Amino acid sequence: MFRYFVALIVVVVLGAMFSTRRVFTQESPKILDEYQCKGTGEQGEYTTKLVIKKDRDNYLLYWDSSLGMGFRYNNQLAAVFVIGGSGAVGVILYQILDGRLVGDWTGGDGRIYKETCLAGLS
Repeated sequence: MFRYFVALIVVVVLGAMFSTRRVFTQESPKILDEYQCKGTGEQGEYTTKLVIKKDRDNYLLYWDSSLGMGFRYNNQLAAVFVIGGSGAVGVILYQILDGRLVGDWTGGDGRIYKETCLAGLS
């Protein structure tokens, strides 16, 4: 009987550890609706506006010349995006901080670039 109890505890603990369920607390930073972003890319430095809209568990991201879709996992926002005009596809991973997003992204050229977004549009 004791062995079954221990096995049940192990299964529950392992299940909790490897669960993909996202846990948000009231202290978790919020993803805001609008940001002003600065970053670097293949063409050098850039600035862009970012508007984020929540759609159930997904987030829709609209930059000046790109659009994307992603999801939140704890204090990270991961998204895939399409660069307008060229149709190139990229991915970005933001750290969600109070009032800002700090991201690393790639557009498929083999390099990783930086982007930092501050809450609000100028």
